[in-house]
Amino acid sequence: MTIPANVLAKLATLGLSSEHAEAVAGMLAAVEEATSAQYETVAEATKAKGRERWRRWKDNQVANVSKQLQTTANDLHAGDARVEVKTSNLDIEPQEKIKTRNDASAFQDALRALLDEDRLDALVKHRRARKAPVSAYAAELFIAAARTCGISVAEATDHCIERNWLTVKPDWIAAKPPPRGSPPLRMDDFLGAVIDHQERQNAGPDQKIEGAPQAFRAISGGRRAG
Repeated sequence: MTIPANVLAKLATLGLSSEHAEAVAGMLAAVEEATSAQYETVAEATKAKGRERWRRWKDNQVANVSKQLQTTANDLHAGDARVEVKTSNLDIEPQEKIKTRNDASAFQDALRALLDEDRLDALVKHRRARKAPVSAYAAELFIAAARTCGISVAEATDHCIERNWLTVKPDWIAAKPPPRGSPPLRMDDFLGAVIDHQERQNAGPDQKIEGAPQAFRAISGGRRAG
């Protein structure tokens, strides 16, 4: 190996001969080489550890990306399933609405042979507005009520719609409403009509009492007592 001149000069100042100076320089060079080799060994080991850490980090990154993609795919699949289920639920009509529609159809079918379409539609709308049932059984009850009153189902329908009834009864049909344009009934007119009617009932055959007041004739359907 070649020893620098400045190193030899420094060794000469220490009183060493040139042979001794070369020997010392050779030892120093050996120490330097050994130190350099040890450094390189440590550096290589450090680099190897660094490369191993980098490989593990990269593998973890790839694994994390794969997990994230799988999770996202699962979420999308679950989301599609949820949307599909929700859409299918919207397509399913509530049971209550189906039952109401079926009941109304049964009500109409039971009365279709007895009513024209206009009366039938009007009766259904009227009963729904009054919160009354529209079912096959309700139609049977309505037909039976009309027969009990001795009127047709069409006449019963007209009475119900005109007077805001849900059904008809014989005493309701017999009680005719006061004529249109009649003055409103006052309390004194009503009391006078009652007293006059009672006097008529108690009068003898040779007594003659004039006709009842207009108010009593109105509430009695316009018929005068005997």
